[in-house]
Amino acid sequence: MLGKGERAMRPRWTYHHRLTPLILSTAALLVGCDRGLQQTAPTVASPVGGPQAALIASGGPSTRWVNGDDPNGGAYSAPGTSCNDPGYPTVQDAVDAAVSGDRINVCPGLYTEQVTIPVGTDNIQLRSVRRWEAVIKAPPVMTPVLGRFTIVRVAGAQNVTILAFTITGPGPGGCGTLHYGVRVDNGGSADILGNHITKIRDDPFSGCQNGVAVLVGRQVEGTIGSAKIVGNVIDDYQKNGPTVDNAGSHAEIAHNRILGHGPTALNAQNGIQVSRGATAEIRHNFVSGHVYTPQTFAATGILLFQSGVVLTEHNTLTSNDIGFDTFVFGTAAGSTTSHNRVRASTFDGIALSPATGNEVAHNKTDHNGGPGIGIYDSDNNALADNRVEDNEDSGILLDNAQSNTVGDNKVRNNGTAGGDMTDGIRVEATSSGNTIERSLLKGNVTHDCHDFSVGTRTANTANTWINNRGETSFPAALCGEADDADFETSTVYGWDPNYPWYDAFDVVAAEYDWAAAYATINIESLLQVLPQIRVGSIRRVIVSPTP
Repeated sequence: MLGKGERAMRPRWTYHHRLTPLILSTAALLVGCDRGLQQTAPTVASPVGGPQAALIASGGPSTRWVNGDDPNGGAYSAPGTSCNDPGYPTVQDAVDAAVSGDRINVCPGLYTEQVTIPVGTDNIQLRSVRRWEAVIKAPPVMTPVLGRFTIVRVAGAQNVTILAFTITGPGPGGCGTLHYGVRVDNGGSADILGNHITKIRDDPFSGCQNGVAVLVGRQVEGTIGSAKIVGNVIDDYQKNGPTVDNAGSHAEIAHNRILGHGPTALNAQNGIQVSRGATAEIRHNFVSGHVYTPQTFAATGILLFQSGVVLTEHNTLTSNDIGFDTFVFGTAAGSTTSHNRVRASTFDGIALSPATGNEVAHNKTDHNGGPGIGIYDSDNNALADNRVEDNEDSGILLDNAQSNTVGDNKVRNNGTAGGDMTDGIRVEATSSGNTIERSLLKGNVTHDCHDFSVGTRTANTANTWINNRGETSFPAALCGEADDADFETSTVYGWDPNYPWYDAFDVVAAEYDWAAAYATINIESLLQVLPQIRVGSIRRVIVSPTP
């Protein structure tokens, strides 16, 4: 907690796409809809031709005001000076008039429209002047692009900011009537900050594979994008929350509350998806409520599907079929999953299936219906210093896993009585060349250490066991004698809901009361949910990425 008068430190993260600062005066950033202050444009450098020349000819960046409830009886005078003297009746009108560097202030109200920010409209800031009170809603008749329906689209524009809106569906009808809440494509880039993105789905909610809250790039269309998706509340979508797709696409996904539909037989949802060569940093998100009740497919909290390198750290994932899954040819080597809290999954807490060259370290995975960590058809991964406890299946399961290193993990109280089905660390017969070392195990059912393989390594198995401590072992000598070693660690797992992400964006986002906004979203109760019965590992199900 901060003491009186203290200011939170700026987050120490870096962004991989180049987002240049907005050309805005400090005075312009401090204006609210009810202050009615006239804006003055800052001085701009000498023109260099093209869009810059047009910018100078227009008098430089300006602030444009949008109010669909014009208090002057329809007498709009562009660009406007306040909510009481607006310049435009719709958001799209203001975007169409904007030049690079403009700020568009949108006053409270309902804006039933689609908004497209095209190539050349760079560095604009689209901002709800009061948090979540400017509502951009899908219209009853939508215009498709490549057969897809989107509410807000950044179509090649660079360094766009979309701040503090409610962006909402549902679509105007059944299957396929709303595909995306916010979409960034055609090489565009955007900061998507502090919005409530909701009801991105058909009406009613359906099993069709549309309804993605935020899409960045799309391989099937050969398009890419980049984005910072930070501080949003994203809920009631049909298929996916934030989704980053295609090689060349990249996103920072941080400090979001991402809430799926809950148990449903209609759609196997994914909270966050990074896929088909895209890269990402996924930090400090709370992701919950992705459960597909037929269990023929698995819904996921975070899905990495044929992705590029992804860093996933300090997220809290609860009440999903699988908390974190690296699936189908896996992520690129060098991806890292660390300091996450994964709880109450239907199947595995964390699963690699298949993956090569990934690190899973310093995570806590507990009270899951399957293994705490499952490694399937995967090789040369490192599992280090994870805390794995109270899972209904084995703590750590290696199934057809080759040449992985499992070291310094703390594994206790995992498993379910009844047959030789669960253990602390369980290595199936098809797994070989793995090294299991320096782990502490206690109170697991049926054994703390169990290796079904046959070979020339430790205790005539096909794997090497070194300096592990446990109470029970099969065959004997996989684990040394148990001791009273402390299972507690000082590692901080999961997200920090009070982290001031908005300080990274200076006064652009810091003037809103985010604490009050987030207090309306009840997430604490979700952390208390537990899986109902043991269902075992993901071996019998597959995931369902968005196409």
